[in-house]
Formats: sequence, C-alpha cells, structure tokens
Amino acid sequence: MVNFILAALLMIIASCSRAPIKNPTQALRKINYSLELTDSLKDQVSFELGLETIIGYLNKSPSRKIIVSDKSYDAAEYALRLREVLEFSRLSNMEETIRFVQSQFDIYEVYGLSDYSEILLTSYYAPEIKGSTVPTERFSTPLHTLPDNTIEIDLKDFSHTEFPYQITDPRKIFAKLEQKENSPPQVKPMPSRREIYEKDPHPENVLCYVDKIDAFFLQIQGSGTVILEDGSKLRLGYVGQNSRRYQSIGKFLTDVIPLEEMSMQAIDSYLRQLPENEIQTILNMNPSYVYFNKIKTPPMTTSNTAVIAGRTLAVDTTYFPLGLLGFLKVPTSFEKLEVENHEGRFIFSQDTGGAIKGAHRADLYWGEGEEAALVAGKIKHKAYLYFLFPKDKR
Repeated sequence: MVNFILAALLMIIASCSRAPIKNPTQALRKINYSLELTDSLKDQVSFELGLETIIGYLNKSPSRKIIVSDKSYDAAEYALRLREVLEFSRLSNMEETIRFVQSQFDIYEVYGLSDYSEILLTSYYAPEIKGSTVPTERFSTPLHTLPDNTIEIDLKDFSHTEFPYQITDPRKIFAKLEQKENSPPQVKPMPSRREIYEKDPHPENVLCYVDKIDAFFLQIQGSGTVILEDGSKLRLGYVGQNSRRYQSIGKFLTDVIPLEEMSMQAIDSYLRQLPENEIQTILNMNPSYVYFNKIKTPPMTTSNTAVIAGRTLAVDTTYFPLGLLGFLKVPTSFEKLEVENHEGRFIFSQDTGGAIKGAHRADLYWGEGEEAALVAGKIKHKAYLYFLFPKDKR
C-alpha cells in the first residue's frame, strides 16, 4: 500500500535522528526494562481476526526465516506460537490474554528516530470517491491496472555473492518489458506520473475515471471505493506501482500552508482553488504512480491479507518482515503535533508503502470513508513501536 507523508516534517525530525542502520539485524533489540502491554482498543474480535490473518499468511511460506537481532524462527514456528495466543484468547477475556502474551513473548524495540522505539507514525485509510466509467468534464483522470508488459523484479535474487553487482536495496520493483525486433527483450523503467498523464501509454488498462485530486489521494492510500454514476460501487486495491521515488507534495507547499496546519485536508483544499494546469504541475512533483485491480473483498494489503482498522501496520520490509505481532504506543490525541500521553495497542505488520522507508517509519490503517479520513489525515506524530517474539520454551 502507498501512504500520505508530510516530508517537511520528516526533514525536521531527520535533523535530530541517529545514524542510519548498516545491517537490518540492527533494527531490533530486546528491551532491558519492564514494559507493560495494554490494548486501548479493547476489541478482542479485531485482535483475534488479526491473529488468524497473519497465521494464515505465515503458513503460506512455512520455511521462511524470521530473523531478529539474536534469534531466528521459521514462519511456521512463529505461527504456531501465535496460534497458542489465539486459542487462549478464544477462551479468555482481553485482560487475561494480554497477561498471557506478556508471559510468553519477549519484547523488542525498533531502532527508532533519536532513540530506540521512537518512530514517526502516519496513517492511511480507504477513501470513498465518485467516478465514472467514461471520461467526463468532472471525472477526467483515469485509474489504471498494470499494463500487460509489466514485470516484477525481486532485487534480493541478485544480491547473492555469486553476482558481481552491488545491490544494497533488496526490494521488489516493477518495470516494463520492451520487445524490439531481432533483439532480446529489454527491461525499462515504467513511466512517471507526468508521462502517464501527458500521454497515456495504456488507455486499454483504464478501470474508471475520477476527479484529478481524488485520484492522487486514492493512490496515496492504496485502496478505496469508487461510487459510479449509476450508484454501483467499484472496489479497487493496490496491485503495483511504477517504482519511482515517492515525493510528498506537502514539502513543496510550506510557503502557502504552515507546517503546523499541514494535513491531507489542507492540501486538498488548497489544490481545489487552483487552475487545472497548476494542480497537475504540483501533483506531478510526485513521480510515483499506483496501479489498481478490481477487488470484491475489503481493502487488501501488500501481504494479500485484508486490512484491520486500527491494527494493520505498514512497515519497511527491509527491516521488519510481514506477519509479526507488534505493540504500538500512539498519542491519546492527534490534535497537536507534540503529545505527552500515549496509549498502547496490539498491531500486525501486514503492509508496506512507497513512502515507508526506514526502521523509524510506520503507517497505521485507520478505516474506510470520510470519518477515517478526518483522523488519518492529521496523524504525523511520534509513536513507540515494538515487536513480539516467542520466548524459548523450557
């Protein structure tokens, strides 16, 4: 999934951040102090749903290694220990389940911004917007599915010592395959946002048409629903992106929107006052472009699991694998940037995002619709993130 980030805030926070991690195994360390687990959501149903979801995900690749600073687990082994939590929870209340987790799991804190566990938390949601199956004056911007010539490349496959290449970013990227006469196929970068909107290279892959600004924010959120002219609903989910670097347009607007007022809603309001060509110029400052698929399920994550409001977390998989049980301390209020009081909740690493880079970044899924948008658009706060790993059984 892709997410909305206020890069101007990131620049300020980065000025007091620590040196970057040289090895992913440095991203977590076992805490050497007492931390009491809590769950402010007090929603046992969503907690158990999250456990079921990531257990299913882990068991799809049971031999996959989950490596932390001083331990290694097979995915099946980690899933088995989560199954114990799920079975206990089904026979207990939330308070008893929390105590069980506390007794059975070690707590590891993430590397963080200026200190361990401290992260910059943003939030995403699933919008509901209006659109059309044909282009109109109001709904003129296409939403695409991936072109047929798209290929996905896992850079990890080329980071082996047998290859004479220096690949330091072991992520998956999307590219296009070009076939020229009398020559082998060539792998080329996919077009940027500007190139797509100046000359749509794949009109046959259009899913629907929506408002220009709505399209931009739908791509940032990564999934949502388009309400068509006949009242029917078209659910769209993230299927890929053009692998261009994500750029927050917020950092280009600090001269017109004060940093303390910067939010998704403020940017939307400002853009709607501008002429069409100026809007597109600003949107094109973010070259990243997201492609969608039609889906019949609730919004889906990168791990192909359904999102869980308030519990699904998008992380950088360079440092944290998908399918982990975690604990997140979030501000009790998002009305101000600096908040002293925090409350804890269990979360699950299910998702990724084009803008979620580093061990100090995470994005929390808030829910669907306008109410979720009002909260998610404000969140750009310090939070505290931990992941839980089973204790050795004696």
